[in-house]
Amino acid sequence: NTAGYQSLVILMPLYFATSVIGQLALTMRTVRAPVQLVSASLGNVLTQRLAHNVANGVSNVPIIVSTVRWLALASLTFVIPLLFWAQDLYALVFGEQWRAAGTYAVLLLPMVVANLCVSSTSKMFIYRKNHVGLIWQTCFAAGLIGAIVVGGMFESPLLAVGLYSAVGTSLYCIHLGLTLKFAGGSWKSVFLPS
Repeated sequence: NTAGYQSLVILMPLYFATSVIGQLALTMRTVRAPVQLVSASLGNVLTQRLAHNVANGVSNVPIIVSTVRWLALASLTFVIPLLFWAQDLYALVFGEQWRAAGTYAVLLLPMVVANLCVSSTSKMFIYRKNHVGLIWQTCFAAGLIGAIVVGGMFESPLLAVGLYSAVGTSLYCIHLGLTLKFAGGSWKSVFLPS
């Protein structure tokens, strides 16, 4: 997971100027910080509850579904302002030279929201599916690295970041689907009324 995320800053210098890397580093730090804080806090509490339910034969599907829904709804508090004013916000807070970081932030929003919704609830080890988790982590790292390489081949940092976000978002959705399957549910649970 860390290798996949850090690949953006580690591999991008092979293809793009240091100014692009600086913009991306700031973007990654600012958009991921709130997610990491929420995920870590919520994840610790949920992991214990999810493991307790599994040990006692109680379905985790309702907890996973309600948590994903609430986190998706809560993410609108930062998604909406960033969608419309990201460049202006970055320029206002960090200075005019950081305006491009706002563009990268918008491209990364789908992945950030998917990460927020999935990371605190998708704990494959609770279901004794570490081998599946390892395969997912390997695909995650390889997919993100591949996205950067493709963007680099086309000499487009926007394409690299856009593909990176699309691949990451897709893989987080797959992770959530697998976790729901292991918990005895399905993707439909997230979209159907409770």
